[in-house]
Amino acid sequence: MAKEKETREKIPIDRLAKGLYVDLEMSWIQHPFIFSRFKIKSEKDIAAIRQLGLKEIIVIPERSDIRVPDVSPVKQSPEMGKSLDELWQNKKAHIESAKKYRDRRINVAEKYSRQAQTVRKIAQDLRSQPANAIQDADSVVEGLASDFEYQGDLLTNLVNLGIGRQNYYNHSVNVTVLSLMLGAAEELKADELRQIGVGALLHDIGKTEIPSRILGKTSYLTHVETQFLQRHTIIGYELAKRTQSVPRVALEL
Repeated sequence: MAKEKETREKIPIDRLAKGLYVDLEMSWIQHPFIFSRFKIKSEKDIAAIRQLGLKEIIVIPERSDIRVPDVSPVKQSPEMGKSLDELWQNKKAHIESAKKYRDRRINVAEKYSRQAQTVRKIAQDLRSQPANAIQDADSVVEGLASDFEYQGDLLTNLVNLGIGRQNYYNHSVNVTVLSLMLGAAEELKADELRQIGVGALLHDIGKTEIPSRILGKTSYLTHVETQFLQRHTIIGYELAKRTQSVPRVALEL
């Protein structure tokens, strides 16, 4: 279905009314509104637009709730004189809030990436240094639990979007975050959350022993390859069991 083309109608500034969808045709830094195209919601919006010094303005009828009035529907009042300053203040606050959110997201994304790298190290250490591997696993789970407690919105956002290349290590972090979320929703105790978190983090650890030609294969797996891949759960169980410090609950997940 073809997209309906918008029409653009230029009208005198004194015919603005609530419900009209306008295009200021100005740079974002030249006006106090969050967007340059928007629907007028209040008389304060009208007053602020008038204070921009425009004589005419573009209206998009298809996006408007009303038809353009034949005469000016709003009279300027002394109270409206503050509209422009108020909108600039609100816009500044919005920009500051967006910047803080962006900085927080970058910080959490960097920590997420470091956790995924630690999972890589855990996989390498399970055979040669199992005690170190489990210590690192506990550290990852504790860090993710802390991040979720204080910045759960951002961490969940990263899991949903998936940052970077989706490989075994990122997948393990994602599953751990989601497991901790479910555990917290069930009001599990801290030690129970740790056990579930470690189990989630190590749930696919056996895949580190599966040849990359099978894991990365984009075409259908042969019967033999499928059987080999399915053994990753048994391999992972044996790897984790060798450490002698993985909680039984985690082993059984």
